Amino acid sequence: MTFQENAQEYNSRRDSCHEWKGMTHIIPFLDLKKENLNLLKSEQQRLEKTLNLRKIPLFLENHEFHQDLNHANIINDKLLNPIDALLELEKVPELKVKYHIHGKIHGTVAGLFSHDIKYKQALKAAAGDKLNHIIVDDLRVAQECLNFLKKNRLNRCYFLPLKDLKTYPLDMVIKANGKILGKAMDLIEFDPLYLKAFEFVYGRVIIVEEIKTAINFKINATRVTLKGEIVEPSNVISGGYLFDP
Repeated sequence: MTFQENAQEYNSRRDSCHEWKGMTHIIPFLDLKKENLNLLKSEQQRLEKTLNLRKIPLFLENHEFHQDLNHANIINDKLLNPIDALLELEKVPELKVKYHIHGKIHGTVAGLFSHDIKYKQALKAAAGDKLNHIIVDDLRVAQECLNFLKKNRLNRCYFLPLKDLKTYPLDMVIKANGKILGKAMDLIEFDPLYLKAFEFVYGRVIIVEEIKTAINFKINATRVTLKGEIVEPSNVISGGYLFDP
């Protein structure tokens, strides 16, 4: 008997119980009421099960929405600095999947090497904006990062693809003395994994004591003084006060 049929029978017997007060009619009425309650419980369980099944996709959609919202907040927090946004991207696997980044974003040049404080001004001046270049695995990752920047309307960045970089470092020995301090590559420390990147940045840079030495040292390389003055191979000279925040 269905729930609707049972309800009709229930109403019919209830009416008869009002007409006949005898126990003969009341007992079947109570039995039917009990049966009806059982049907109500079964119906309640069915509805709860259906409702819970419907909640699952709603929960997943809600979870995905909040994930997207959190990811958007990460990007929005870094809007003024695309470098920070890219470095944050590397920390969140879900974001890398979402933006189809199929390799590693290693970090900026500045964040991946160390040096004696003595050479800080010279190395900073020699590298210039290259300190903010971002080291990635290869050209594919670089292109995927560009797509990320464009999709999120973030400013331009430069990428150094380790597997594809073309570099032309000095292949001669530079003997250090009191005035010529050595090749920049010999004065910094970094993971060998990043050799190509640092050859690109510092591979043709020589650190010297002062400007007179930089001018007189005739070599097809960039000479940089400890104060950050630069003499290019073309003999173009740059210098002045170097702000150090």
